[in-house]
Amino acid sequence: FPHRPDSVDWVSQFEAPPDVADNYGVRLTGFLLPPESGEYRFYLSSDDEGALFLSTDDSPANARRIAHEPLWTASRDW
Repeated sequence: FPHRPDSVDWVSQFEAPPDVADNYGVRLTGFLLPPESGEYRFYLSSDDEGALFLSTDDSPANARRIAHEPLWTASRDW
């Protein structure tokens, strides 16, 4: 991980499955198409560190970290 994943799958929402295992990593990639312009607030919940990156266009090279969780949090504990 992240260069040689054990599996690749589609998810129906921008959320990894909770309580999967120890020594486990997830990388979720997708597109956000907001219905209107304006300010948006993003939240992050992560088990033992996580980060959320957002790009202003479709280029991953332009992604910037907008949220970081340095510790453990329970699932959906924003």
